[in-house]
Amino acid sequence: MNFVWAFNFTPDTDAQGNPIHLDTFDYTKGIGTSPRPFKCKITPRSAEKADLIKQEFLEAANTFSKFEFGLSEEDKEFVMRSRARC
Repeated sequence: MNFVWAFNFTPDTDAQGNPIHLDTFDYTKGIGTSPRPFKCKITPRSAEKADLIKQEFLEAANTFSKFEFGLSEEDKEFVMRSRARC
C-alpha cells in the first residue's frame, strides 16, 4: 500500500522542537532484516486528501466488519470511536 500520495512523513521533534536525527542505516541483523522502530510525524498532505481518506475509510466499513468478530470490548469501542470521528 502506498501512503506517500496522501501523507507527509517528517522526523519527530524533541522538547525544543528540533528534528530528531533518523539513522537510515539502523536495521535489524539477520536474514530477514527490517528497519528498527522509529518515531516520525505523519500528516495529511492537504485537507482534500484527508477528506478523501475519511470517505474511503467509512465506505470500507462494511468490508472490514466481516472480520471484526471476537474483538475485545476495548477494541469494539476503538472501532466505534474511529468511525464516529469521520
